[in-house]
Formats: sequence, structure tokens, C-alpha cells
Amino acid sequence: MRAAAAVIFTFFLFAALASFLLSRYPNLVGGQLQMVTISGISMKPHLHSGDVVLLRKQAHYRLGDVVAYTIPNGSPGAGHMVIHRVLGRLQDGSFVTKGDNVSAPDFWRPRPGWMVGREWLTIPRVGYGFAYVRTAPALAAIFALFVVYALAGYTKPEERDGGESPTGLGEDRLSAYRAFVASELQPPR
Repeated sequence: MRAAAAVIFTFFLFAALASFLLSRYPNLVGGQLQMVTISGISMKPHLHSGDVVLLRKQAHYRLGDVVAYTIPNGSPGAGHMVIHRVLGRLQDGSFVTKGDNVSAPDFWRPRPGWMVGREWLTIPRVGYGFAYVRTAPALAAIFALFVVYALAGYTKPEERDGGESPTGLGEDRLSAYRAFVASELQPPR
């Protein structure tokens, strides 16, 4: 029972650590990969608030691709990221994009250099967990779990296992077992 609890605890501990690392450093999972958490309704029904979209940078973007781009400095909304669908490409190389739940195309005409990437994988509703992991109480809880986990590993086996030896056998049974093994390992006469 304790072993199962330890496995479950370890799983959740590493899942919390992975969530933290992915929410803070999404590029850790492979160079051209970026992570975006959806906020808003412009891409419904395809994407919803709280969905996490993993994006991959592409050499070329096609009609119908769901792409993310960053609004450049000097434009209204500078620095924000937009994730919308490609409707077309203009002669100057810029793209026409639009949200699925919006009637008009975007004001901006993103150029290839503005592109963050194309939708590669969508994980529904996970963004809410990533948002929570970034809060101070969650970081404190994750740190506390690591401390508890680390301290649990420093207890003596006798204390952990209720006074028995590390093998889980009582001292009498352990002595008998050692005597049996020693007699079986004697060279033949």
C-alpha cells in the first residue's frame, strides 16, 4: 500500500514540476516549439479559453492553417500574440487572418517574420492549470512537496518499516535465512 502511495505521490510531484517548467519555459521541449494558452472567444468552436496550443515554426503557411503571430511595435496591441486562421496571402507576402468566431478579417496583416508558428497540438482546458501553477501559493505548495519528499527519503528504514530490518524480515527470520543461505553455499565435500 505504501509503495502505491509513493508511486502516486511521485507521479503527481513530477507532473507538477513538468507543468511548472512547461508553463515557464516551453522551449525546453524542442527548439521550434512554442506554447500558447487561449484567452478569448475569437476562435470558437475550434479553440476555447484555457486550451493550450503547441505551435511549430514553419517555412511556409497555407490557407486554413491556424497560426499565431506577435503584433509588432508601433501597431495597436503591440507585443500581444494573436492566434487565428489564415484566409489568404497578399502579393507583398503578408497574410490575411481571421478568427473563426469573428465576422471581419484582422486589422493586422502579419508578415512571415511576425509568425510564431502553426498549430501542432491542442490540449483542451490545460491552460487553467498552467495559470494556477504560476501563482505564489502553487509555487509554495510545489516547493513544500519537494521538501516533504526529500525529507521522507532520509528516514531510517527501521523507522519507516515499523522497526523491521530493511529487508522487511524480522531479525529471527533474517538470521535463519542467512544461516540457510550460508549452508547451501558451502562447497561440496
